[in-house]
Amino acid sequence: VVVNTFTYHMSPAGILFHEAIRDCGATAVPMGTGGTEMLIQTMLDLKVTGFVGTPTFLMNVIRKAEETGHEFRHDFSIKKSWFTGEMLPPSLRKTFEGDYHIATSQAYAVTEPGGAIAYECPQHQGYHISAESIILETIKDNGQLAEPGERGRIIVTDLRNYAMPYIRYENGDIGVISDRSCCCGRSLPLLESI
Repeated sequence: VVVNTFTYHMSPAGILFHEAIRDCGATAVPMGTGGTEMLIQTMLDLKVTGFVGTPTFLMNVIRKAEETGHEFRHDFSIKKSWFTGEMLPPSLRKTFEGDYHIATSQAYAVTEPGGAIAYECPQHQGYHISAESIILETIKDNGQLAEPGERGRIIVTDLRNYAMPYIRYENGDIGVISDRSCCCGRSLPLLESI
């Protein structure tokens, strides 16, 4: 049972993640942001085991639950979290995994093409490009392609939607693409940092 804290209006995030949660065989609970007290009660009542949203929102939920007398690690059933929309700082990952025993994973998503461009595997060594029909490039300030391991502006070509492909879309993010292999076995390039 997974709470989806992305909104279901004005942005496709809510419905995209709702469908992904359902496709994984889990029950999606549409919550959106806000209404933290109702979210906390829903998480308790439904024994929610997964969280989809931003890392700072989950931390706010945990703090609010603890302020109201709950011991989050013992009273709640959250075991997994999947973040996007903002970066998960290493210190917050350490808090979730070490203090609360919540497995963390994050995705690099771009709203316009409609979903996750790259995602972390359990190794947390970077983001795996999510499909062979997605091409990531980085370009330097002079417009030239950056070499693997060199920082540059991220350019996304996403051919998953043949009716409306995104060709060399730049959203303003800066990143580093690597051609190194991950020990998980995936062979597509890694987006090492954003």
